[in-house]
Amino acid sequence: MAKTRFLALVLSASLAAFAHLSTWAAAPAHRAAVVFEFECASPAQFPASTLSDAVRSALVEVGDTGVATWADRAVGQDLNGDGHAEYIVPLECGATGNCTWGIFGTSPARHLGTVSGARIQVSFPSRGWAKLVAYSSLGAGQGLSQVFEMRGHRYVELERHDVSGPDNDRVLGTMGDPKCDTK
Repeated sequence: MAKTRFLALVLSASLAAFAHLSTWAAAPAHRAAVVFEFECASPAQFPASTLSDAVRSALVEVGDTGVATWADRAVGQDLNGDGHAEYIVPLECGATGNCTWGIFGTSPARHLGTVSGARIQVSFPSRGWAKLVAYSSLGAGQGLSQVFEMRGHRYVELERHDVSGPDNDRVLGTMGDPKCDTK
């Protein structure tokens, strides 16, 4: 009798574990498609004739917060899977490598939001808009990790975490090294 109860308990626990795994497997997975930093943005990728006015307006919104104003280069990525690139443009950057990045669409030209960071990770779900994770260096093994997702017609911050020591290293390790390949 005890052996039967034990087997029933093991079977029940196994079924619960497999049910959990199938639920997890069905969840939309994000795969890291690209991680980039300022050095990956190039003037050749920036469609100036299409985005100049939208970028100038975004610079006014941001104000003068950085050491250098750029707004003349971009990283092109298809953030919504429609076959057309959106552009992530460094608007202003500080001395520590952190930049304020504007996200822009081109048909029509529009500002889709702003993120800040030294390193940006773009992850693509199975459908819909990409998720962005930004990492800002705060110095001495400390940083700020922020998660942005499209809500309505703009990217908005959903999470913010101060990280330090081993957590800082874990966040950077999870993001991976920047690569300047664009899609």
